[in-house]
Amino acid sequence: MIELFFALVIKHVWIDLGLQNYLSGRKDQYIGPGHYHYLQHGLGTFVVVTLFINPYAAWFAAVFDYVLHWHIDYTKQHLNRKLKLEYRTKNWWWMQCVDQTLHHTTYFAIAYYFTFLTN
Repeated sequence: MIELFFALVIKHVWIDLGLQNYLSGRKDQYIGPGHYHYLQHGLGTFVVVTLFINPYAAWFAAVFDYVLHWHIDYTKQHLNRKLKLEYRTKNWWWMQCVDQTLHHTTYFAIAYYFTFLTN
């Protein structure tokens, strides 16, 4: 279901870039204000998936995205600190590439699951 994958990617861009400054806190604490950002992603995924699949299945996708987004962002923050990656340096941007690749892989996995594994 290419349409579902595309919709999830668009959702990700709008939340990660557009809403990042709203209700988004530090992501370097395992339990902390960063969860507002992860919740935005989970709820956004719920809305998008509901357009294609039933709401009960959409909750599965929402929780999956929430948990993975949380752990991807949290790990990225700790690696940035441990590796002493300075903001907007070449290596910092490479870490962003890894981060975004993992997020988009999450959306591919969701679309793949609902396309091929639930029929």
